[in-house]
Amino acid sequence: SSSSSSSPSSSSSSSSSLWSVETLDRIAATGAGDQKTLVVTSVNCGYVDFADNWAASLVKQGINNFVIVPLDDRAQAALARVYPNNTVPVLTGISPDSIQSETAEFNTDGFEKLTSTRPRLILAFVKLGYTTMYSDVDTVWRKNALAEVERMGSPAVLFWESKPKWLSSYMMYLAPTENNTFMLQKWHEEASSGRHQHDQAALNAILGYDTDPGQKPGYSKDEYIRLENESFPYKLANAVRFPPGVTYFKASSAGATKDESKGVVPGKLSARTSNIMSNIVVVIHNNWITGKQNKMERFVEHGLWNPSGKLGNYTCAD
Repeated sequence: SSSSSSSPSSSSSSSSSLWSVETLDRIAATGAGDQKTLVVTSVNCGYVDFADNWAASLVKQGINNFVIVPLDDRAQAALARVYPNNTVPVLTGISPDSIQSETAEFNTDGFEKLTSTRPRLILAFVKLGYTTMYSDVDTVWRKNALAEVERMGSPAVLFWESKPKWLSSYMMYLAPTENNTFMLQKWHEEASSGRHQHDQAALNAILGYDTDPGQKPGYSKDEYIRLENESFPYKLANAVRFPPGVTYFKASSAGATKDESKGVVPGKLSARTSNIMSNIVVVIHNNWITGKQNKMERFVEHGLWNPSGKLGNYTCAD
């Protein structure tokens, strides 16, 4: 069932107990293997429906060791009804009031405030001793990404690129090591510095990437916190199995036509392209497009909008 992943004790219905190590351990125990592994996402009310679509795709793959961290009370109330054993309370102090219900768009102040919570959030799980795979809610899991990482040898740290030589923070895999704790602390400091428009830019800054489209005017790159690559080795996920949206949707729209009244009408995929996508692609990220409605329509057009159907009515408005 998409609404169950663990069997909480009777006390776990209280808000505070859902952040207890015992409850998180219980969620982690539903996963495969001996590691304490959690798949984690965070969401505000503006993207609750995407979080539902995301979680439903994990459940379909038999993954129940996931945690949804709501960034406001409305998101918590809506998602706890559908995923009561996976939705924790709002983490105190992590959610700026100004972004509680926004559908923050990329490169906006709201997006900066929303994503600046990400390093701190991941740090919380890593410091508690969990191997943490963070995944944004605008992704759909076609296969078990945890199994894919295991096939790669379960590296201590795995990053994804959204384009060559540019790390994305939409997805990452981090073991609970001292190195990773240090990196996350430095990433949080850099993301909180005011030098960047989003946390991706801060992540790339600390790891020494010089091309920074997210740098704010008036700041010198000499000010960036840097980690020495020799002291922080990491692996990159396979870009074919985890393609950015610009790659995946371009390929799957081959032969598409434009109808002004209906938008983009998907063309028929070649057998080869369809086979590649079915058998190779593990996670699809709906990026390189702005606007929530545009993201949703693209998911719908490509058969990737398959929420639980249990969300019901909820409101983000005052």
